[in-house]
Formats: sequence, structure tokens, C-alpha cells
Amino acid sequence: MAEKKITKRDRFNTIIEWAEEKGDEGMRTFAEHEIELLDNKKSGTKSETKAQKINKVLDERIMAVLENAEEPLTASSVMSLVDIDGIEGLDSLTLPKVTNRLTALGKVAGRVDRIKDKRSVFFSVGTGEGFNKE
Repeated sequence: MAEKKITKRDRFNTIIEWAEEKGDEGMRTFAEHEIELLDNKKSGTKSETKAQKINKVLDERIMAVLENAEEPLTASSVMSLVDIDGIEGLDSLTLPKVTNRLTALGKVAGRVDRIKDKRSVFFSVGTGEGFNKE
């Protein structure tokens, strides 16, 4: 039978018990503070990274291009139509970056449809038909 893993919290609780037995107020206070730090770390709000912020703005710009398009577009067409002015930290746009964002918008968010036509792949605003529509 596998042994239960002893966590930091378990160890600090043991220190608290030991400190109470010995009457060591400083050690008890230290261990309680460390448990408090563990709680803060566990429940702390995490802010978006720089790349996540850039991707969020880029995703919205890509969606705007697709929404204004009269027909499905290739990734190259999307890349040429996306305006990257004002996106701090993004100097240029590459085809792999656009394809990555289109894939994320399709597979994860379900906002984009992928349409394969013979040798070309087109993207359009999600219609509920799925990302791998043939």
C-alpha cells in the first residue's frame, strides 16, 4: 500500500503541535505564518502574462477580420488583413502565429470554423459546424 505524501502544511501543523507542547511561541507563530502564506499562494489571483495579453488583443482583431469578411479566408489572408498597430509587444505578425491563434479560437474557444477545400484551408466565424469541417 502506498504511503500518504506528507505536505508542507502537514509539516507546519506538526511544528505547531510541537511548539505548543514545548511552549515555544515564536516557533508556533512562524509555522502559522507559513501556513497563511501557503493559503495565499493557493488562492492567489494570477494576472495574465504579457503573451496572454497580446494574444487576447490579437484574437479580437482576428475575429473582427473574419466577421467583416464576405467569405472564408486563408490564414495568409487573415494575416494580411489584421491590423497590429497599438498591440504593445507585437512588432510583426507571422503566419505560424496567425495559424496558432486561429487554431486556438477554433479548438478551444469554438469561435472559428476550419473548412478544408481540396488543398486549401479556410477559416470563418464559427457557425456551430465544428473546427474540422471538410
